Amino acid sequence: MDATLDHVMMRVEDLEESLDWYTTHLGYEEKGRWEADTFTNVFLGPEDVHDDGALLELTYNHDGRSYTMGDGWGHIAVRVADVHDAYYELMDEGVEDYRRPEDNPGYAFVTDPDGHEIEIV
Repeated sequence: MDATLDHVMMRVEDLEESLDWYTTHLGYEEKGRWEADTFTNVFLGPEDVHDDGALLELTYNHDGRSYTMGDGWGHIAVRVADVHDAYYELMDEGVEDYRRPEDNPGYAFVTDPDGHEIEIV
């Protein structure tokens, strides 16, 4: 089997806040949306990618439930041209710090509004 990663799904508690975060801070755009009676799925990715690249699926359940991260979840990683520059650009935009690039050669971490860890590589 030759299996390419298509998407990763994360549940969010405030869809509009999360969409704003990913479009503002990572430059992602909406690639697709599926509205159902009980949930909404929004697929996001970099403006110039998806034919062979994976997407991020944000799932919002309409019943208002809250989520805990659990101990099985790790993080997603995004690749940038310069980790240090990207990290400090996010800090200037008010993004929540998690691990600075000075403490981790070659990578850094931030968190999104729901606490999902985003690794910058």
